[in-house]
Amino acid sequence: MRIISDFKDYYDEYFNENASMTYERVRKGLGRGRELKILKALGIKTIEVKAVSEFDISNSHLVVYTNPLKHDYQGKKIVEYGEAQIMYDNHLASKFIEEANGITFKYLQIGTRRFRVYMKNDVPLELKRGRVIEIQEIQSVGYRQFKSNPIFSIDYINIGGEMVAIDFNEVQNLGELGLEEVMDAKAVTEEVIKVSR
Repeated sequence: MRIISDFKDYYDEYFNENASMTYERVRKGLGRGRELKILKALGIKTIEVKAVSEFDISNSHLVVYTNPLKHDYQGKKIVEYGEAQIMYDNHLASKFIEEANGITFKYLQIGTRRFRVYMKNDVPLELKRGRVIEIQEIQSVGYRQFKSNPIFSIDYINIGGEMVAIDFNEVQNLGELGLEEVMDAKAVTEEVIKVSR
């Protein structure tokens, strides 16, 4: 199998550029609103996303999506309500959830294998990828929700004891998460091939 991608990852060397089957590891750019609707349609609770102008003053800070096609903490920023109303009135936004305390739970699917990645951002008012605290492999359920995505992830935060999805990553860079410590390059490639047949 050969790979077409817009980034490098630690398992790329195991793909064969002369193979007939292709793994297209490129973000399709559906936009954050559409991606969250896909999750919602599957019964997954998602963060509410709407235009800045639809929020009221009780929301002291908003997460404004300055570029809703970007992921992994890019294309969004935390803005005070007043500034958001002036500068980003028509942009999509969600409430900034202070109680999450910078902790993100990433559900990661690699072929048929599933992982839970706990991440902590020590400066929650700065949107950036947190440090990985722990990676746990969890039991596979025997089916795949997104058959066209051999590797994907969904980011969650805890709101009032309930897990709420905040991002759907159609593709996921595994090296940035340190997955090579848990799953070697050959195993990743075998999983991608297994679910792509």
